[in-house]
Parts: sequence; C-alpha cells; structure tokens
Amino acid sequence: RGMWGFPNRGISEPNARSGYYRWGGAVWAFAGEYQLCWCATGSGGNVYDSVLGQWRNGTGEWCTAPEHFLMPMGILRLAGPGVLPRSSQIFQCVRRRGCEISGYEG
Repeated sequence: RGMWGFPNRGISEPNARSGYYRWGGAVWAFAGEYQLCWCATGSGGNVYDSVLGQWRNGTGEWCTAPEHFLMPMGILRLAGPGVLPRSSQIFQCVRRRGCEISGYEG
C-alpha cells in the first residue's frame, strides 16, 4: 500500500533529468522524517518499465510493494504547514479591511 500522502504508493519513478527521481504528484504526508529505501538489486541493477510504470530489480522481481524496499538509503525531511486534503488551512481577507488569522498551524 505504501506510505500515506505520497503519490504512486510512495514508489519513485525516473525524472527526465538523469540521476533524479520523482513521485509524479504532490506530497500530502505530514511533516516529519521518512526513511528512504531502495528495492535491492541482484546482479544487473534495477530497470524501470515506463509502460507499466514499475521497477524490476536485478533478479527479475517487480518492486511493487513496501516489503520489496529493504535497503535503507537516506532520510527525507518534509517541512511545512500541516495541511490535509480535507482540512486545509484556508483563510480569506478582504482588501482595506482589518484581518486576523488565528489557529494557523505549521
């Protein structure tokens, strides 16, 4: 199922720039630290199938589930306001009128 709040079930895909990766959408996860893991390869390295949008490791297995990503490779730190799709923090002020924003988180 992947990590909540990350597009593509948290499985990255290659970016157009060589050596860069992306999730293909906005991240809605909570601010915090997340362990980045790689789908460990056998011999031959990982291959991305752009038609299926999935990785295949060096042993020919698909990298499609969290249990396939067992090799820790770094920490991703997310920071920003605590915004969820159903409870976003939207405030509206009118020009030339006093405006007070309270209860803002993040």
